[in-house]
Amino acid sequence: MMRLGLERQYGIVRRNVGILGGAFVMVTVIVIVVLLGFSHILVRSSFGPLISVIASDPDLTLKFWHSWFLSVAESLPGIVIAALALALALMLLCARLTSVLATRLLRIKRSIDSQSHGYIR
Repeated sequence: MMRLGLERQYGIVRRNVGILGGAFVMVTVIVIVVLLGFSHILVRSSFGPLISVIASDPDLTLKFWHSWFLSVAESLPGIVIAALALALALMLLCARLTSVLATRLLRIKRSIDSQSHGYIR
């Protein structure tokens, strides 16, 4: 009886791993698209000259870091940064959930194997 319950759990967890794996692939594609859009926007914005200020005059940049940081923040569209942060967070969440479910899948598989062979690993 217990083996049937474990096999049912194994099927459910295996299906969930597949679904989360597919979600991870989709979110990874979204991250790549957002990164391509982000790089396109960086080329068109005034971000490059602001970064070059760090190399040309680091003392001045450190002295007025708050103004420099606000200038960098103004030069980038907020929606792109928010989209990038959200996509990366979803990708990490999917990766973590897939990892947890895969570990659970292996634990259930070991339990099923130990019951069918009469020994515990």
